[in-house]
Amino acid sequence: MNGAISLLLAAAAGPAPAALPDIEIAARVKAREVRIRQQGRASAEVRIEPEAAKQVQVDRNLPKGQSSYRNLDLTLKVKGRLADPLTLSTDVPRTGD
Repeated sequence: MNGAISLLLAAAAGPAPAALPDIEIAARVKAREVRIRQQGRASAEVRIEPEAAKQVQVDRNLPKGQSSYRNLDLTLKVKGRLADPLTLSTDVPRTGD
């Protein structure tokens, strides 16, 4: 019966709040003028080791696809959670022991 009461209390409390990220980086770039000389895909790489859940968000104040921009404002936000060390594989070879 105590287990049933615990379940009812947990359900009444609602969902657990989202866990805060282990890593959070925010960068903002304000450029007076940007000229694009070669069209193509722009990319940014974010690595969180060991590989874990991550979110990358890029916001800009002007639409994509132009060859020049004035007063461009870019914001990059990266959030990540590290893997639980207890669930990582222990089969990694070690050196120096």
